[in-house]
Amino acid sequence: MSDKTVYSYINDIAQRLKEPRKYGDVSLMIGAGFSKNAQSKGMASMQPPNWSELAEKMYEELYPEPLEAQEKEEWNRQRIIKTSGKNVTKLADEYIANFDRNKINNLIEQSIADETFVPGELHKRLLKLHWSDIFTTNYDTLLERTVDMIYRENNYEIIYSQNDLPGSIKPRIIKLHGSIPQVKPYIISDEDYRTYPDKYSALVNTVQQAMLETRLCLLGFSGDDPNFQSWLGWLRDNMGEYCPTIYLIGIYEKLSAPERKLLENKGITIVDISGLVSRQEENRHYQAISEFVGLLEKNQSEKDIYLERPYQNVDIFWQPKEAEKEEYFEKLENYSHKVEKLIEPYILLPEEKRITKFGLFIRRTSIDELPELFNIFKGDMSIIGPRPLLVEYLSLYSPRHAMRHAVKPGLACVRIMPSKSKTWTWGEQFENDVWYVEHLNFMTDLKMIVAVFKETVKGADYRANDTRIPFVGDNLYDTRRKTDLDDIVRYDSISK
Repeated sequence: MSDKTVYSYINDIAQRLKEPRKYGDVSLMIGAGFSKNAQSKGMASMQPPNWSELAEKMYEELYPEPLEAQEKEEWNRQRIIKTSGKNVTKLADEYIANFDRNKINNLIEQSIADETFVPGELHKRLLKLHWSDIFTTNYDTLLERTVDMIYRENNYEIIYSQNDLPGSIKPRIIKLHGSIPQVKPYIISDEDYRTYPDKYSALVNTVQQAMLETRLCLLGFSGDDPNFQSWLGWLRDNMGEYCPTIYLIGIYEKLSAPERKLLENKGITIVDISGLVSRQEENRHYQAISEFVGLLEKNQSEKDIYLERPYQNVDIFWQPKEAEKEEYFEKLENYSHKVEKLIEPYILLPEEKRITKFGLFIRRTSIDELPELFNIFKGDMSIIGPRPLLVEYLSLYSPRHAMRHAVKPGLACVRIMPSKSKTWTWGEQFENDVWYVEHLNFMTDLKMIVAVFKETVKGADYRANDTRIPFVGDNLYDTRRKTDLDDIVRYDSISK
């Protein structure tokens, strides 16, 4: 894989993190390998165990080391076999059968020694990025404790079990295989993985949903990691050929060509970040992940160009000298070019120019209201009645103006109350609606139907010119239009 391809994948992730509405969301699944980036409270060389190291402790308890040299050679050979890849889960079955579930739970907790480690700098940097969700198969609590450190930048909801899923809000950290010390059993044996899709179907469905709706990235997994292999198997079984592409991120330079091909056939795109660091680099895995996260961070940290606007504090009394005038025009010209480049994909027009002649005709003749006839036939609306407004306005109405909801919303509620301007204020509209509710009868509806017909023929200018600012509760008689708002900056020169 070329370096350019790797950077393309990283750029895809960065764009999704920065602009999910444009490029799509991105989720993350973290494996045991990432926990090695934690910091030890004691010896600096101490690290949380990976799957093979955990399996070696099980093997040594199940098969004590022999004293004879010849037997020891076979013992070492079997140890390599039984503590590698998916054999780890079979070894866990043997351990549980010879001892019990409590024994393996204790072994996991003592080996991981969760309280001995604290989240490292990489944990904090990774979680500050805007992932849609973070899944983890790790038993430790490093990610949960990281949330407490970065809650100002990004706040995650912790999902310890599938019972916590209903009503949860993204972004979330979802624990898939248990959590030290309270959420057990820890998923580790072959039998645990075999029954997992049935016992924990909600968690499997959540991961599948993330795969369908987001780009799923795996970090901290080896190619033969039993967690990785099992999750991939479940997803392939349920989604078949429609299983979306998954990014497997890490140092995979030693992965053989047949192994790569096998993963690619399963929909796995290998993002080998070994090229981000030199071969002589000490602690290459840490440095490579740090460089990877750094590239993602670089793409997120874009300055707010509107906060950089020059001469923001200059008032109308400023009298620049000739030299200052030249500098003033130069800075504003440069700033205008930056803004022009930023909004290049869009067309920025004044409010009165945004409606075409055809659009104006449709609004004047109320043709755009025709789809609402369907709601009238359903019985959800009536022909005459207060116009339906945004749900967000419900808590802003005064008790009197809330009376407009005493009747069904309607297609039209013609002006009865006099208005001084073409654009109706919110207060005038609400008073008109309340008047209708208070004088509701057959003759009122009949008069309004006739008035609606006349307006349709004549043209409802007040609808065509309705550019009122949104209702916020205290602007009942505010006559300003959207274009009058102080915080809207118009760059008419750009559209010329």
